[in-house]
Amino acid sequence: MNKRAPQRSRHHTHRHQGKWILVDADLQHLWAIGTNLYPAHSASGSLDTIGRRGLLPALRAAVTTRHPIDRTIPLLGSTWRVRAIPLLGVVSNTPIGVLGTYDTETTELSEPPVVGTWEMPITPPGPGQQLHSHVSPQMYEAYGVPANKPRIATSQRIDTSQWKDDLLALADRPRSRAFFTMLLTDVEPELKFFDFTAAPPGTSERYALRCTGRRFDDNGRIWLRGLTFRRPSTPVPDAPRHLEAVLALSRDPIWMIDSLYEVVYLSTDNLNTHDLKKFPTRALADMCHADDLPALRAQLRWASTHLGRPSQPVLVRFALEPGGWRQLELQLAGVRIAGNITGVWCRVSAAP
Repeated sequence: MNKRAPQRSRHHTHRHQGKWILVDADLQHLWAIGTNLYPAHSASGSLDTIGRRGLLPALRAAVTTRHPIDRTIPLLGSTWRVRAIPLLGVVSNTPIGVLGTYDTETTELSEPPVVGTWEMPITPPGPGQQLHSHVSPQMYEAYGVPANKPRIATSQRIDTSQWKDDLLALADRPRSRAFFTMLLTDVEPELKFFDFTAAPPGTSERYALRCTGRRFDDNGRIWLRGLTFRRPSTPVPDAPRHLEAVLALSRDPIWMIDSLYEVVYLSTDNLNTHDLKKFPTRALADMCHADDLPALRAQLRWASTHLGRPSQPVLVRFALEPGGWRQLELQLAGVRIAGNITGVWCRVSAAP
């Protein structure tokens, strides 16, 4: 007896009804449907019938016009309300992503999820280098920065190294640095993502987040741009991880230094132990006495090429918060973080 082919359920045509959908601005890569995350799946291949035929054109219009879209459309015998919100870079106004949803004409649409945008201009290492980002207000909310706390940076400009050191879980700071280095060094810029945990200061809360990113070459200038949003269905570890526990055993502060850009992006003591001045840049050129930088840079280069081996101790004067200088002893050891990307661990001790 011949079996009848299963009929497609009517619900299959609108199974994403009432859910917010997050798509990259290229409209090719799907990041989320409701609380379900996707690793940049095909948007058109993943959406239901109403999503493809009704919502996707609205998403495209929002990206093209850079303005929200709110319209009603007749489709498959019903009238649907569709809404699309472009997610723009705060400086360039470049579309980075787009949120959208649809429901029946008479249904009140839910509030969109919090999705922050960021864009980072890249300057070469050396004199005049800058490592800052421009973020949308939603970034603070995504990271869980309390509304009653002073913001880490004024306006929408943040110093990237300070942001990572203050807000990322300790074990994720080296991984974050590797992620941004991979974006920067892509021969062919590709869309990437990085999952991590935010641990905002002054609270015991932790949040599972995803950061997406891609490199853009704009008229000879390089930018990194992406989205940051929470992973609501992902459990967050409620205890420090292995690396955090090991670093906690050290009586001296431990830093991790980017040897290329010469910035501190991980500090176990938030620079408090020796009353050091907290430069937002976390740049060694700002923190250290100019006469001591050549010796420190020589040890950084040595550690970067002799992975896993401790360098010779080096004495460096650091600027103090009250003013003046304090000489400290630094010992370095380079490690491979991912692929060819290295970082340099640094033990910071009182000078003998």
